Amino acid sequence: MRGGEFRGAAFKQIQHVGSALVAEALAIREGLHFAWGRGFRCLEMESDSKQLVSSLRGEWSCPAEVEVVVADIMHLTRYMKVKFQYVKRGINNATHCVAHWDHRGVMEAHWLVSPPDWLRLALT
Repeated sequence: MRGGEFRGAAFKQIQHVGSALVAEALAIREGLHFAWGRGFRCLEMESDSKQLVSSLRGEWSCPAEVEVVVADIMHLTRYMKVKFQYVKRGINNATHCVAHWDHRGVMEAHWLVSPPDWLRLALT
């Protein structure tokens, strides 16, 4: 959302991930690819992982299990303006809804023009 306008959303099922921290880092990397591909160069990325956000901000050393993914993220952000923000899990309702969406076997989905009704409700 930007100025109340829907800009896009995506879902990608990530399988065989060793930890929540790795899953969160992979999701951020996928989100950056999604944004870059649609021409967005100024972003606010939110995560419920304090540890990951601190690592991406350079405030905390990067855990070894996500070192490669964090390096990819930092490489992707070289030509973007990205603000990484920590948000409590219960506050980001839209992200929670997308993560728990009943995808019925769908491995990847993108919403570019308007969100589905269930996501629109979470955004309001």
